[in-house]
Amino acid sequence: GLTSAARAGVGYLLVYPETIDRALGYQEPRIGSEGDPLRIVFDPWSKELDGNDADCGWHLTPLSHKQFEAQFGKKAEKISFGEVEQRTADERESIYVAQQWIKTTERRNVVVYLDENGMEQSEAVDEADWHQAAQVSGLPLKFIRSYKDKQTVVKWSLMSGAEEFQSNTYPADGIGIVPIYGYVAFRDGRLTYCGIPRRARQPQMAYNYHMSEMRAYASQAPKSP
Repeated sequence: GLTSAARAGVGYLLVYPETIDRALGYQEPRIGSEGDPLRIVFDPWSKELDGNDADCGWHLTPLSHKQFEAQFGKKAEKISFGEVEQRTADERESIYVAQQWIKTTERRNVVVYLDENGMEQSEAVDEADWHQAAQVSGLPLKFIRSYKDKQTVVKWSLMSGAEEFQSNTYPADGIGIVPIYGYVAFRDGRLTYCGIPRRARQPQMAYNYHMSEMRAYASQAPKSP
């Protein structure tokens, strides 16, 4: 990520869940990286340096036809996600699939009640379902009130240019892409960034001009007898 930030102005880390116990449904976060920043499409309206305000992001991955068929079946249409341009000199046939993160806001119903110890509790559940569950439990639960609340939800999907293969709720408040920026500035309220080459361009041009003038002067200077 730091190498890409120095060269191109931005690099990226990927955060994804890994199941460590399928029986209990336990997951742990894992951190990976993407060596090619051009395979990441990041929310252009994000202003935070860690990208926590990003509402969307895509990670493009090229697969060979054999890999694509092994992962999604031979009947899946071999159509790349988006308008994929030729990114390298590699002319091998490949299909681009994309991981997509979309952050949305959903409304949920919250029930506030007193538990069997008289302590106030809250639970995100429909009021009718809560009353039914409280009756089945047999506990002396006392309903107080219910209200509507907003909740941030991140939807994750894996797709090609023809269909969506997987989709579920990403277990976090932010998308699974973390940017690492090089030189950062703000212009007209928008975040801009660049790497070392762009910042070094003007000094290098001045140096080159200075050396060219010195050599030109040296070539025209009269030679000693």
